[in-house]
Amino acid sequence: MNNNSIFFQSNEYIPNNLKNFITNELLLRNFKTNQKPEFGNYLNAKILGWGFPNSHTFKIWLHNIFKNKKYYPKSIIINKNFSINNQTILSNFINNQRKILKPNKGHSGKNIHIIHNPQECINNINNNDHWILQEEIKPLLFNGRKFDIRIFHFILRYKNNYYNIISNNGFAKVSYTNFNNNNSSGFITNISFNENKNNNQIKYEYTDFLKKLNKSYSNSIDMEYDIINLIRNYSKDFAKKLHQQNQKYYHLKAQIMILGPDIIINENKEPILIETNCNPAILLKDDLLYKKQKLMILELIDNILIPILYNEFNEEYSGEQLTIEKIIF
Repeated sequence: MNNNSIFFQSNEYIPNNLKNFITNELLLRNFKTNQKPEFGNYLNAKILGWGFPNSHTFKIWLHNIFKNKKYYPKSIIINKNFSINNQTILSNFINNQRKILKPNKGHSGKNIHIIHNPQECINNINNNDHWILQEEIKPLLFNGRKFDIRIFHFILRYKNNYYNIISNNGFAKVSYTNFNNNNSSGFITNISFNENKNNNQIKYEYTDFLKKLNKSYSNSIDMEYDIINLIRNYSKDFAKKLHQQNQKYYHLKAQIMILGPDIIINENKEPILIETNCNPAILLKDDLLYKKQKLMILELIDNILIPILYNEFNEEYSGEQLTIEKIIF
């Protein structure tokens, strides 16, 4: 039996199917997975002082990091009481330019509203949760439909250095219906990703989609480099904040987390970060992209996680699915 071990904390933000997959693969390689903690995860809300561990709090935390960044739409987080008691603040934020109101929790295309004034915020917030009022991004369209792109990537802390582990693994989600600038129908991405509507596929593998997008604009755009640069920029800001708040857990040899940023392309062909998912859907066996996601995680295990345990980590690693880049603050 191998003496090294990897430990997953019970309240971290790592999808259960991903945690189970990594655990099972390590057991196949004769690693113990329930002993001393060699690894921990950043996404322990109590460690970071976020109040309680859920994705809602995580997104507020991220919002406070990104809110003044060029790659993130101008946004404020509100609830019904705030909307009622702070109409001047809302009016100044809206500034006679329509905004987008959406639930802070997983909306899946539901409850998206076009907002023109503070009263419409009050009228459309239908629960006590927090909502995001966000600058409208005029989108680049794919065959007349709005889309966003999700790319999986990892942030790693090893011996108190930070690394961005970038993949080319992800997917594009395309709305069922044509984009209507005056109606929220078709305004955001679809509710279900793994089915066809009217013979139109609504979920595409990331690199295939970029080729289709490029072709639809007569080979006039190449977004991949700009998208990766966006991930580099927001990962740097993210890791810097983690470094400030995570010091009491530096006795852990390494910490790793998976992120699923949702990115749209604006009409100027610039990628914009809409949100980052701390518990992205991954390794779902009925998913059309499961096989490629599996290859990515196997590469992570064999070429990054296990080398870390043996102190053989290569910070210049570049493989078929993953590339490591050191984050410099």
